[in-house]
Parts: sequence; structure tokens; C-alpha cells
Amino acid sequence: MWKSLRHKASLARELSLSDGSLLLQAWCVLLGFFLALRLVSLQRLQASFRLRNTKKMDPALFLSFADRLQRLVSMAAHLHLLPMPCLVRACSLHWMLRRRGLPSQLCIGVNSSLNGLQAHAWVDLQGHALGEPGDIEARFKVLQPG
Repeated sequence: MWKSLRHKASLARELSLSDGSLLLQAWCVLLGFFLALRLVSLQRLQASFRLRNTKKMDPALFLSFADRLQRLVSMAAHLHLLPMPCLVRACSLHWMLRRRGLPSQLCIGVNSSLNGLQAHAWVDLQGHALGEPGDIEARFKVLQPG
């Protein structure tokens, strides 16, 4: 276990100051949503997802930033000792993007198959499912865009 933690810490040390700051923020936001989702409903939490002033920038630039932030949120989730399920990761990323003025959508989908009912949460920005395979919407029927 300690070897794994040392490896994770060494990966985090290789980040730029800017990415390190975003990683620390993502770690804290993940913990906040992990606890919040156990205390209140997702519907009540969605009030915190208010969009700040929408940024006026090249769409390719904010997709690039969103992809970078998604990777940092994923890295922060792996640095936690607590398991960070997809809903916690998606809520955290969605909140962080919207605080920066990027109009992301929280998507929750289900898939019914022979293996039973499966659910998954992810973040969509301009039709791009961040950090997900291209067929995510074909595999999961979206229940709640938001």
C-alpha cells in the first residue's frame, strides 16, 4: 500500500504549479461531494452547479482545458484513500467547470442488460463526453441531463 502511495505522490510532484493547484482543489472538491452525496440528495446539490459568467474563448481551447481538468480530477480520485465512484467524480468535474464559466452538463445514464442494471455518470461539454469512450451515449440511456 505504501509503495503505491509513494508512486502516486511522485506522479503528483511532476505536475506544473498550475496543475498541482488544480489537483489539490480537485482532491478537496471530491471529498466534499463524497460527503455531500451521503447527506443530501443529488437534486439539492445541483443548486451548487450554477454557471458563472460564460467564458468567451475558442471552443477548442476550453475543450482542451476541460480534458486537462478531467485528467486531474481522475488523478485526484486515485490519490484518495476513499473510493470515488463515477457520480462523485462527475459532480466534482461538473462543478469545477461551471465555476470557471464552462457550460458543462452532468449526465446520468443506465444500461439494462443480461448482467443486470448498470448506471454511470459523466460530464458532457459541447457534445464531448469528457474522459469517456465515444460510444458512452450508445451504451447508457441518459436519464438526467443537467
